[in-house]
Amino acid sequence: MKGVNTWSFAPYKPFLWETGDIYICRVAPSFDAIHLEWLDIGEQYTVFCRIRGAEAFTHCGVTAATEFDLSGLEPDTDYEFYVAANGKKSRVRLARINLEQSKTDHERQKTLYDKGLISANDYEKVRQAYNQAREEAAVAQEQL
Repeated sequence: MKGVNTWSFAPYKPFLWETGDIYICRVAPSFDAIHLEWLDIGEQYTVFCRIRGAEAFTHCGVTAATEFDLSGLEPDTDYEFYVAANGKKSRVRLARINLEQSKTDHERQKTLYDKGLISANDYEKVRQAYNQAREEAAVAQEQL
């Protein structure tokens, strides 16, 4: 998160966070990438990831910042990742990159919108997310 700790939107700090573990407070997956943010403990951080169920984690990068982008990931794949620094590490987190989920959400919301059960604004948000996921998939396909 962006270093704000005096406002009501400061990141949630879990119970006993002061014990020194690294806490990943934001995971933002997209079509072929995951953006991670964690609470600062004043260290240089190493990020590791793997496809879910793989035997070993892969070193993905080192940063002094409290955020990192994992890019070039395979669509429709589960990933596990963690952040480490000086013997401390975060718990393994999981993110799913899935165009099909976006499509399913869109179809479900469209049905509800057509029946008048949700607002146009709610439907438009889901439709926009689906269109963005489709566009990202098309761009990735063109780059192959």
